[in-house]
Amino acid sequence: MSDEQPVDLDVAACLGEAYGVEPPSRVVELAQAAFKHATREGFVNDTDYLSFGGLGFDLAGLAQRPVWPECEPYGYPCTPPELFVFGSPGVDGIHYGFVVHTPELSPYPLAALNPMDTEGGIRALGSTDAETDALLGPGGSQAPVFDPRWPAIEPGVPEGWRHEPTSDGVGVLAPADAFGDAPVVDVAHYSALAPVERAANLAVMHGHPATSLWLLREFFANNHHGDTVSARAALRLMAQAYRALGRPLLAEVAVKHGRRHWP
Repeated sequence: MSDEQPVDLDVAACLGEAYGVEPPSRVVELAQAAFKHATREGFVNDTDYLSFGGLGFDLAGLAQRPVWPECEPYGYPCTPPELFVFGSPGVDGIHYGFVVHTPELSPYPLAALNPMDTEGGIRALGSTDAETDALLGPGGSQAPVFDPRWPAIEPGVPEGWRHEPTSDGVGVLAPADAFGDAPVVDVAHYSALAPVERAANLAVMHGHPATSLWLLREFFANNHHGDTVSARAALRLMAQAYRALGRPLLAEVAVKHGRRHWP
């Protein structure tokens, strides 16, 4: 990173370009405030940008995007690709982001993930709007930076659509006719990839890419640790399902997630 960066950027536009979607307004406001603070002396002060206002989190992933859009996103192998990360409180690898189920349906819900304990999956960021604002505001909050009792993510479901929950907390949101009968195949821990791959491919062939995606999300959530071949294959197949659903951005995100964490 360099201090020779322009100081008159359209932060919102740069974030949209970097993420591929327009982030929630709360995220844009944070980035704009941080960028304004970090450029107050006529150049980009990296340290001020990354620790704007003594926040309870360090803007990890978000702070660099308006100026350095090619930076690697913050996250872990267990981070669902649909969680577009913008910050971290600096505790146990916990990170905050917004969930993109499908790019055309916004606003995107804010969420948090604790990689030290992924059994509950991602949770809504805060139990109330006030708590969320406190967590993201200057000086942080006395509330815990992550609480497994925070609500599950519940996206808005348009008429004729369906949201099928998954154990990673993201779920699959799609038109109801993109779902079919759930195939009887083992997606628990240490399950074999081949039967899952066959079932996922058949679901797409039969016109049910949402069922394919649901199956692969469950398999990936349970089998991403340590098995490079299975993890990358699952993400490649998820990208196939996303393309069939007409979501090329999420297909690309899934492929990049595989390349980044399982080279």
